[in-house]
Amino acid sequence: DSCLAFVVVWKLWRWPLWGALLLSSCLFAIEHGFKGLQVMTVAFVMGGYFGWLLVRTNSLYATIIAHVSFNTAAFYIVCRSSRPRVGSTAGCPSIRSGAGFCRLQ
Repeated sequence: DSCLAFVVVWKLWRWPLWGALLLSSCLFAIEHGFKGLQVMTVAFVMGGYFGWLLVRTNSLYATIIAHVSFNTAAFYIVCRSSRPRVGSTAGCPSIRSGAGFCRLQ
């Protein structure tokens, strides 16, 4: 997990904050790399933000809430932009097909 890597590198190995943030952002982007370059780029930026949030709030809960909030907003945007028909899940990401996550209209 990139958050754990950040804490280990920054606190235990005594790296400068910017170096630990950069390394953990890279790891976070690599973890999300299977989804494509665009997602990997966003993940790099968000990884830096989550690392900064961890330092700023000194709370892992804040980063978890931010991550869940970002994923929820991104999921909603993807579902709304695909404009599925009523009762359709076409174009919407879901773990199971037919899960009905995008029955928004």
